[in-house]
Amino acid sequence: TPERDALARALIDLDSRLAMELSARDVRAHASSAAFPGPLGPDRVPRAVIELDAGVPGWRSTGLYAPPGEVVTIRVPEALVGAGVHVQIGAWRDPHDHPYRVRLRDAMRRFPVDTPEVEVASAIGGPIYIDVPVELARASRGSVWRVQIDNAAEMPRYVAGVTDIGQWRSRIRHLDAPWAEFESGELVLTVPSSAVREVEHPDVVMAHWDRVHEAMQSLEPRTANHWADRPYRYVADVSVSWGYMYCPADGPIVIPASAAGAMFQTENFDAEGPNNLWGHYHEMGHAHQNPLWTDGATGEVTVNIFTVYALHTVNGYPLDSDVMRSTPQTAWETFDRHRAAGGRFEDVGGPFPRLQFYALLWHAFGFDAFHAAFDAMRALPPEHRPQSQDEERNAFLVALSEAVGRDLSGYFDAWGIAVTNESRERLAGLEAWMPEPRPAQGAAVTPSGQ
Repeated sequence: TPERDALARALIDLDSRLAMELSARDVRAHASSAAFPGPLGPDRVPRAVIELDAGVPGWRSTGLYAPPGEVVTIRVPEALVGAGVHVQIGAWRDPHDHPYRVRLRDAMRRFPVDTPEVEVASAIGGPIYIDVPVELARASRGSVWRVQIDNAAEMPRYVAGVTDIGQWRSRIRHLDAPWAEFESGELVLTVPSSAVREVEHPDVVMAHWDRVHEAMQSLEPRTANHWADRPYRYVADVSVSWGYMYCPADGPIVIPASAAGAMFQTENFDAEGPNNLWGHYHEMGHAHQNPLWTDGATGEVTVNIFTVYALHTVNGYPLDSDVMRSTPQTAWETFDRHRAAGGRFEDVGGPFPRLQFYALLWHAFGFDAFHAAFDAMRALPPEHRPQSQDEERNAFLVALSEAVGRDLSGYFDAWGIAVTNESRERLAGLEAWMPEPRPAQGAAVTPSGQ
């Protein structure tokens, strides 16, 4: 149960710090490991040899799990020694920044690979990774590394295009390690094993998530700080320090363990079942937001361009579905109210009212307009890139107007976005556009002259 007593928290945190400082041979299993990450049975793999594509940086999954308080021995090729490689146990980076404890604060332990043989251990255990620096991966493209791992446990793991589905159904999903991973060349999902025990079609699950990633990637590639050079990751955790889920600038998306199961339930993959993946898509969308067209007022707004796009193109929801939270009628009514009230774009309200600014545009012109505008913004040479919020908004206005062949300056102005004379002059040769009123729910929005 969550420990809220201040003294008890202090003692638990002391245990956590000590466990991080002990040598592998001195580490003992912490009593809390049975609750998180969870209990592990007695089966061990005395010796496993895995092969890693040397050209991929970052956390490299091994499919093996370190038992809490037990030494695991890793043997690596000489090329990895002293090259900045680390062996990592656990994927849980959340700082557990709460006034209570549901797990140790330090749930991830890393060991530098300074010798060909490295002993590692964790007080709570967890999946084992080989963390490869970018520079080493770049210098090693085309090579394969063989890594030997002794005294670990096998964990449920599905690798798209590699894992035999029959083996998955009959044996792999039933392995008793408490955490599992699904992996493709684009994504890795690290979740409690309970979330995948009933999965009959792991290929369908991973193909769906690849399609979601590919859809967002086609609209705007992942930004460099969101691990653009390696498979992206979702990691479930019992501790989520910011909001319901979050997407840090330099690591995996963090979701609550309670939300992991929805990622594997195929009824969530189309427009017929429950819409239980908005939050998961939303967090992935953050990794694709470009600061060239996202500012302080739109950080939680432009992200949902990607959420809606994936729900539409992958799940098949119509754009006028209430699921999208941006029907033509909702968008029009929000616009009409704000135009009548006047004021800045920042006065529109929260993220969903502001989303309607973009929604009227995709209802009118489709997502091809966003593809073209984003491409144009990304192609700007460094010396021509906007340097302020006003410059960013005007650059987006010009890019989007040129993409649709209509002057959108009046529309931007009606939302309280300051339009420069330079932008107006540049777009003067295009026919002006404003949305038309929507008298009925679900009515289509069509372009019209001002």
